[in-house]
Amino acid sequence: MRQLISLILAGGWIAALSGCGPRVNSNAAHTSEAWNQVNDPALIGVREQNLRALPTSGQVSADKMPWRGYWWPTSHGGISSRWRFEGQGASYKNFLYPLLSPTAAAQLSVAQLAGLSPSEKYDLYTGRTDFPLTTALRNATLHDVVNDQIPTWHGICHGWAAAATSEEAPGPQATVRLPDGRNLIFYAVDLQALMSQAYSDFSRFQYRMVGARCDEAHLARDQFGRPQNDSCRDVNPATFHLALAAFIGQQHKPFIADMSRDEPVWNYPVVGYSEQFSNYRQISTADALFQVRAPGTVRLIDVETTVQALAGASPSAVPAVTQTIPMKFRYSLELDSQDRIIGGEWLTDAHPDFMWQVLGPPSDLRKTAPLYSYVKGLVELSRRNVPAPAQTLPGTNGIPADGSLAAYAVLRLCNTVTWRYLLDFAHISQQSAWRIGWYRVGPDDVPATADDKNFTRMADLIPLVQHRELQQLVDFAMRNGWANQ
Repeated sequence: MRQLISLILAGGWIAALSGCGPRVNSNAAHTSEAWNQVNDPALIGVREQNLRALPTSGQVSADKMPWRGYWWPTSHGGISSRWRFEGQGASYKNFLYPLLSPTAAAQLSVAQLAGLSPSEKYDLYTGRTDFPLTTALRNATLHDVVNDQIPTWHGICHGWAAAATSEEAPGPQATVRLPDGRNLIFYAVDLQALMSQAYSDFSRFQYRMVGARCDEAHLARDQFGRPQNDSCRDVNPATFHLALAAFIGQQHKPFIADMSRDEPVWNYPVVGYSEQFSNYRQISTADALFQVRAPGTVRLIDVETTVQALAGASPSAVPAVTQTIPMKFRYSLELDSQDRIIGGEWLTDAHPDFMWQVLGPPSDLRKTAPLYSYVKGLVELSRRNVPAPAQTLPGTNGIPADGSLAAYAVLRLCNTVTWRYLLDFAHISQQSAWRIGWYRVGPDDVPATADDKNFTRMADLIPLVQHRELQQLVDFAMRNGWANQ
C-alpha cells in the first residue's frame, strides 16, 4: 500500500511538471490557517511526518484490543439499571424502581442479590446499606430530565471507552462474601459498568486531547462553505490522519474519538483503519479553499479513510464478540515541498469531533469513595480463573479431549447460543449451524420441550460439523471467553 502512495505521488509530479496551468507561488498572500492550538498533533504526542513514510492501514494488536461495553444511558438510570430484569419501555420512569431499605436488602436471597444493579452491588459490597452511589445515580437521572424526557445519547460512553482502552477485561464473575455470610456475585457486565463509572469523571484521571467539541445542530457557514465555528471544523483531518498512522499503524494501540460532529457525543475506541488516495496535485488558485490552505502548502492529495470503531454491546450474560463499525471519512491533506503533512480540510460534514487518550488510572484521593480501587480489586478477583491464551489439551486427531478446557468451551458455546449466532459470528456453514440447532431442539424441532438436549461430549458434536469448522468453533470459543468457568 505504501508503494501505491509512491506511484500516486510520482504521477502527481508528472502532472505538475507537464501541466499548462500557471505556476503557484507557495508564498502568495492567503489566510494563514494551519491547525490551531487545540488541533496541534503535538498535544497527543504526534509529530508532523512525511506522507510517504506513514502506514496506510493498521489494526490494534490482540493484546491491546479494548473490550466491548455499554454506554449505560442516563435515561435507564446509568449503572443503577438492573440490567437482567429492567428495560420495558423507553421512558426513564420505567427504571425508577423503589430503592432498597436496609431491612429489605438484608432479606434478599443470593439469587436476588445477583439480580441487583451494578451500583447496588457496589454499595452493599462497601457496607453502605443507605446506597449512596445508587442514590447519586438516581438523582443524576432526575436532574437530566427536560420536558419529561432525557436525550438517548446521554450516558457514560466516554467512561466505557476510557476504561476499555486502559484496563484488562473482567473475567466471567467475582464472588465476594457479605458480613452476614451471603454470597454477592458481580458478573463481568457489572464490573465493566463499575469500571466505566470510575473512568466517567474526567477530573479523576489524566488524559490528553486534541480538537474541541461542536454542539451545534445547525451550522452557520463561512464564504468557503465550511462551518464558521472552529470547533465544528475540527478535529483537523491532518491531525486525525497522523494519529491513525502513529497510534494504530505504528504502535498498534487504540485511541478514543467522538465520531459525531454535531451535538450528540458518541465516544468510541478506534481500533483499525485503511486509506485510499487520489488526485495528488499542485496547489492552484483555482482551488476553492486556496485562501485557507496552510501556509507553505505546495501540493494537495485527497484521502478516503475507513475507520474501524469498536462497537458497544448491550448488557448480557453471553460474552460479547469483538465487533467493529466501519466509518468512512473524506478529506484533503496539505503538503509542503517535501510532502510533509502540514494541514488539511474535510470534504464533508461527517467527521470526528475530537480525539483523546487516557494517560493513567483514576485517582481515588480526590474522592471520599475509592470506587476505582475497589473495582480494580474485584476485576483482579474475576480474572483468577481466566485461562491464559495457550495451546489447548489435544485429543485424537487434533480434536480437544473431553474434560479439556477447549472441549468445555466449545460445548458450552454450542449449548448456549442460537444457530444464527454460530453462522454470523463463528462463521461456520449454514448447514452445520442448522445441524447444531436441530440437535439441541430434538426430534420434534420445537425448543423448550421435553426432547431438548445438550452436547455433553465431543462425540456429540463431531459428526455435525466439518473438521476445519470444529477448529473454528474451538478457536472462537477460546478467544471469546467461553472457557471461563
